[in-house]
Amino acid sequence: MTMLVKLARILGCPIEEHLPISSYVFDSRSVQKGSLFFALKGAKVDGHDFLQEVKERGAYAAVVSKRYQGPDYGLILLYVEDPLEALQRLAREILKERKTRIIGVTGSVGKTTTKEFIAKILEAKYKIGKNPLSYNSQVTLPMVILNAKGNEDFLVLEMSMTEKGHLKKLVSIAPPEIVVITPIVLCHASRFEGVEDIAAAKAEIFTSKCQFAVIHTKSAHLQAIQEACTSENMLYPYDNPEIASPFRETHLTENFMGAVEVALHLGLTQEQIRVQARLLKPMQHRFEKKMIRNITVIDDSYNANPTSVFAALMNLPKPAKQGKTIAILGSMADLGKFSYLSHQQVGEEALKRVDQLYCIGEECRPMVDLFTKAGKSVEIFSDYNLLKKVARDSAEAGDVVLVKGSNFHKLWEVVDFIGEPVG
Repeated sequence: MTMLVKLARILGCPIEEHLPISSYVFDSRSVQKGSLFFALKGAKVDGHDFLQEVKERGAYAAVVSKRYQGPDYGLILLYVEDPLEALQRLAREILKERKTRIIGVTGSVGKTTTKEFIAKILEAKYKIGKNPLSYNSQVTLPMVILNAKGNEDFLVLEMSMTEKGHLKKLVSIAPPEIVVITPIVLCHASRFEGVEDIAAAKAEIFTSKCQFAVIHTKSAHLQAIQEACTSENMLYPYDNPEIASPFRETHLTENFMGAVEVALHLGLTQEQIRVQARLLKPMQHRFEKKMIRNITVIDDSYNANPTSVFAALMNLPKPAKQGKTIAILGSMADLGKFSYLSHQQVGEEALKRVDQLYCIGEECRPMVDLFTKAGKSVEIFSDYNLLKKVARDSAEAGDVVLVKGSNFHKLWEVVDFIGEPVG
């Protein structure tokens, strides 16, 4: 545990209390005895409004804005210009004191799964830390660093961005020695002019500290990546791999191959990798196969962009002899001027592979039009509860049901509802 007095000195605060800090949090609900709380101001809530609750839950101290003039509620307050900048500075300085090396993973699709595969495989030889879930932002990634044990050989960090400059900030905190670039495609595209523009923002992950890079072939041809990557590098996927994938699905196999290249570079044997490969499984809500009422439900509801929807459609298992394939698709968010064409292209792919299509979100209209013109079963919903009921009632034993859409649709609730009794 790090003493509060040391953290205060890093932040330039005149605090001399030698209290051991047990955890670092920005969510009052996560506070435990000995926590240091960061009072961050978001779009909807202000952390300064929760200081009393934070104290009641056992926090020792809080990092607050110099503009805060309220009571301390018995907390030791560290006054700073910007609590978010203070969080990032603490993470940067604490990491410098450790021997932990950084593996940074970015791209548009497959980041979280690739990160998880890398971490699990490397555990055969090293002490490994990683972001839990998708804690990959300006706020959550510094928290991951601060809450790490500190004795890790490697931290495998998924690094996310929604606009230019985001990755530059993250790598200033935790510069990766090994970089992994998954496919760069249209995602958060409303803020960019196209894939090359997105690639330029992703390329910020490369710094002079990068010694080795593993790059997906869909990203390797992009000019920004070619110019930014000056280190030794390896491309994936490739034909005839020596280490067989534990997955049949092409996108999961690609994630696995990227992880294998990192492991081989760090000295793991093929046998060590094969043993660890048996432990790998898809992440929650990421192409999870579930048998519900003898229906094969593919829960890919975590998020969606055109590339990930194509991958899901192309990797669907075949239904039983008399069964049908149903797709429950939510609209894809944040595509800006690319939205209409992207939804249309998804609809064209779905038309080849799906018997019935249920959609939610007005952006799905191009898909609905394609199915209607082809005389195939299709329906678009604005009522979420009605969608759940229709999805449940139309699925029968032997069917395959794909559930996928952008996060805000919360389509994992549809997956759960399919298991409810019909009638």
